[in-house]
Amino acid sequence: MFKLKKKDKDSTVQKCIYEVIDFDDRLPLKIFYHNLPFVQHHWHEALELIFVVCGNVTVVKNGMIYKLGSEDILLVNSNEIHTTYLDNSGIILVLQISSRFIKENTGVEKITFNSLLSIPESKFDVDKVNEIKKSVLEIMLLHNKKAESVGLEIKSKLYHLLYLLTSYFKDNCEKISLEEKKECQRERLQRIKRIIKLIDGRRGITILCR
Repeated sequence: MFKLKKKDKDSTVQKCIYEVIDFDDRLPLKIFYHNLPFVQHHWHEALELIFVVCGNVTVVKNGMIYKLGSEDILLVNSNEIHTTYLDNSGIILVLQISSRFIKENTGVEKITFNSLLSIPESKFDVDKVNEIKKSVLEIMLLHNKKAESVGLEIKSKLYHLLYLLTSYFKDNCEKISLEEKKECQRERLQRIKRIIKLIDGRRGITILCR
């Protein structure tokens, strides 16, 4: 289930947190479950994949509201402002990938992916979306073993996930001319600026370390 709604009306009354994610040098990812009813507006350098295990989840990203149901998945690019609201039965699996790892293995300073992976109206092939889901869940299952010997296997799955993302879901801005790409980047920057202006300046910006 997926719905796209208008800008978040509450964004003007929430703090905006910059989250510092401390990745292990041996494993450039964080993966965890959570069922917190609300996570306030924040952003971070990491790429994030949100997989809905059960229940209904609302994700506000770049001023737009996305309604997700069980087994839906949503991608949040590096530095995109986002927040989540879960209903009483909602549980999500969050996978965060180090931007440094992505840069080192793609050779691209800043790579952007199409953020909507799990929508019926999407142009993306269902089988390709399911490959992403499968890869995320495989990483989760390995991570739960909590054994040092699975580190290499997790990393191999992570490389495969990055391959799938760059092969199937790379942003179209990466494929157009240099001038068009610059314009696309300018539009992105202006969009971010508009979102930041929505945040109450009097409340300031908090830095959160994880």
